[in-house]
Amino acid sequence: MDSNFSKKKISGIDSHLQSRIGQRFVFATFFVIMFDYFKKKSF
Repeated sequence: MDSNFSKKKISGIDSHLQSRIGQRFVFATFFVIMFDYFKKKSF
């Protein structure tokens, strides 16, 4: 029971980290696309 609880805790932390990394990745991709778009528009 104790080992199962620790596994659950670790997986929960891992999924939380993954979601935060995913949000950062999406934001970075969006920023790069917008930057590229404005660069093309200005020239």
